[in-house]
Amino acid sequence: MEHQRLLRKAMCIILLGATAATQAQIFTEQSADFIGMHRTTPSIADYNNDGRMDIYYGGMTWLMEPQIPNWHAQGFLYTANAEGGWDMLQSNLDDEEGIFRANGLPPTVWAKILWLDADNDGNLDFMANGKSDGDLQVGEEGTDKQYVWLFRNGGKAAGWQFAPVQTGIMQSIDNQRGGDNPDSDASFVDLGDYDNDGFTDYLMQGERNWKEGEEAKWERYVKLYRNNGDGTFTEQMVFNPLPYDVNPVADKVYEIEIGENDETTVKPLMKAVPMSGGAIRFADLNGNGLLDIITAGWVNDYGNFVCIYENKGDGTFQQLDMTGTGIAAARQGDIAIADFNNDGHLDIFISGWSDSEGRRADVYINTGEGGFSFTRSTAEAGNGLLGINGGVAYTYDLNCDGLTDIVHTGYTDSKGFGTYVYFQNTDGTFTEQTEAKLPYVSSGGIALGDLYGRNTLDAFTIRALWADNQWSLLSRIHKNEFEENTPPTAPADVKADATGGKLVISWNAASDEQTDATGLGYNVYIKNKDTGKISMLLPANTETGKLLTIRDLQTLVRSSEASLSYSINITEGNYEIGVQAVDPSGAGGKFATATATATGIRNTGKHSGMRIETVAGGIIVGAESTQGVTVYDAAGRTVAKGTTGTLIPVGGKGVMIVKTNGITAKITK
Repeated sequence: MEHQRLLRKAMCIILLGATAATQAQIFTEQSADFIGMHRTTPSIADYNNDGRMDIYYGGMTWLMEPQIPNWHAQGFLYTANAEGGWDMLQSNLDDEEGIFRANGLPPTVWAKILWLDADNDGNLDFMANGKSDGDLQVGEEGTDKQYVWLFRNGGKAAGWQFAPVQTGIMQSIDNQRGGDNPDSDASFVDLGDYDNDGFTDYLMQGERNWKEGEEAKWERYVKLYRNNGDGTFTEQMVFNPLPYDVNPVADKVYEIEIGENDETTVKPLMKAVPMSGGAIRFADLNGNGLLDIITAGWVNDYGNFVCIYENKGDGTFQQLDMTGTGIAAARQGDIAIADFNNDGHLDIFISGWSDSEGRRADVYINTGEGGFSFTRSTAEAGNGLLGINGGVAYTYDLNCDGLTDIVHTGYTDSKGFGTYVYFQNTDGTFTEQTEAKLPYVSSGGIALGDLYGRNTLDAFTIRALWADNQWSLLSRIHKNEFEENTPPTAPADVKADATGGKLVISWNAASDEQTDATGLGYNVYIKNKDTGKISMLLPANTETGKLLTIRDLQTLVRSSEASLSYSINITEGNYEIGVQAVDPSGAGGKFATATATATGIRNTGKHSGMRIETVAGGIIVGAESTQGVTVYDAAGRTVAKGTTGTLIPVGGKGVMIVKTNGITAKITK
């Protein structure tokens, strides 16, 4: 197997060299009949779990049946069929049924589409972050008229119909996505399970305006929303700032009061540095099994700013001093996370505009020393990339050689607007593929997915062209000509241990014919066999291993070691556990499984008769008689001890385990 992998990789390297020299075409445009749009972004996902990738996009168009001569807000759901084509449904309202015809999915404009399993029922749900336009007007007059919509997938029993859910998430997006910069589709939202409780949480950056009475309000923001497990989300105030005297934006994250005798007191707001016009990502940057946060953009009265928040494992994040990381700030660009050098440590790609350095395309290689230390690779130093701003960045392996490549849309100094494809070379530099044949997606977007079931990534593009005093709206599939990719093998020796409210899963590394073993990521699912609920780092088909949507590969488990592990907080029950390897193309191998039983842990919502009251300064545990109480954080560390009926001081916020008299409960403080 190892000899075959090295031989195949050598052949791919030879092919890569030939491609760089001859600039062979990578993508071939297909003639499939998709309705054109603009003010849109497409998405690719297997929403009905049949092994075939489907396509949804919304926007403004007049190209509909029945024919409407003027621009009209619409959404289209194209479901892949067994004959290799796609069946289309459009989102106009069925007046008799009162639902949208596209399986319940709505029309959207300016929307960033995310697919996730919000309630752990095993079905892909639909989240749209968009902005009012044309005849799609959302929100009250005087507001920014932006929306965050979640539509729950009813699954096979409901005919794969979607229904709206009230989430509790603030209705807003980053204004650079609509109006201010219509050619931007940066990652102003992201998904990941930051507190390892099995539910996908939500991260957003941007700006909004609203009215309080007659007074107009406006703000930039970075917000984290914790998934409550039922489709609703709660904003978390969990960001510990740098000390006031060394924080370059202290006035943004501290409440400052001047008292008598000009005495100044400062109090942390526990908010992230407010910014917009950039991007934000979850990623485990220090390799400790917890998702950190990186965000870049524009901060009022300061300018370009970049920030990393370290996940402390107790539900809180600590702002880092960026002077020690080597990462430069930029705005109007994107952030993408990948293991570029296949060493088991996540690296960072940042594009955008720097006031001091112009357009950027920087790769930051993680030194792997356990902290947050990176080595910067720049276009000026010869990394082969073009400085770029606007648009969106994707980092996947496009050409079967096991190395992560880059696709970026936006504006460059030398070539203007375009969609740029770069293959990574074996020395860590990149070569632009000028014959890649991906169009510039003006007022549209690009999505990547395995549309033909070959474990390679194809592209779907939407673009609007203005020529000869008229619009041309084009939506096309671009088939990837590289077909020599095979999924990784299944991991070996999967084990699961359930102790004290925590499930610890371990396994040995898989192998892959194209990718070095240390360059693989690992997806994990935990299924409660008593309730049927299933949590997963990335949604996938548990039988075949195919990912249901290609996104956020950086949230997978990674390590440079042969033995890997992942831990998650659980309640009482019988569990099935699955682990699969995923390569940089998003090709998932078969799941290897194990089982575990957790006892003595009660339901986290009702606390199983344990009366727990969260108060200022701590908690109070009620009981019929005086009993000892121990409080643990999400990592299993003791944070407080006391007795029932009295105040137990508990600092910090997040998931905590409370134990008394043989009863265990999990709370969120």
